[in-house]
Amino acid sequence: MKGERVILKILQRTEFLTKTSEILEIGAGMGQNIQILSKFGGVDALEINPYTVESLNDMPSIRNVMDKPILSHLNNKYDIICAFDVIEH
Repeated sequence: MKGERVILKILQRTEFLTKTSEILEIGAGMGQNIQILSKFGGVDALEINPYTVESLNDMPSIRNVMDKPILSHLNNKYDIICAFDVIEH
């Protein structure tokens, strides 16, 4: 839970984020950050692990789950792209 509190504090200080921001989380894992991210707008998730993709698909707060490696061109524009757990590993 400590990591989630740190993420929340950082995002709260980010002045350009609003409740309607467009957010992409790369390496979303089991979705442990989705609840926090969804406080700041709509969340899409990119995760290539087939075991965790299943659980992400069941989360109502995620609009779109991408299960392929990062594309060179994304169909959507995002206000913020996060890779919290990717960088942590």
